[in-house]
Amino acid sequence: MDDTERTIFEATNRVLWEHGYADLTMQYIADESELSKATIHSHYGSKERLFAAFLTSLDERYSDRLDEVSEKTAREQLEELLTMQLTETADNRGIDDTSAIGETPSEVTT
Repeated sequence: MDDTERTIFEATNRVLWEHGYADLTMQYIADESELSKATIHSHYGSKERLFAAFLTSLDERYSDRLDEVSEKTAREQLEELLTMQLTETADNRGIDDTSAIGETPSEVTT
């Protein structure tokens, strides 16, 4: 993934959190990424193609992360993935303090 694609995907993520898919527009992504709408269209052609590429990118990132933690217990894997997602969400929403993310119970009772 090149820098432009990364910038577009990061902006897409932020816009999705703020507006949802129904209100996701190339213009919102262009505004958020500070790229031109023409640049985004030249990379993806349509909102649907951009969203498909974005989802594929998420799938690859999470699959890679699962491979990295595959030797850990299921609980540790879940904690790692949740921490990764919550940290990214906090970053995308401009939240500075993510200390609460690490506050998971040391034992889980069933």
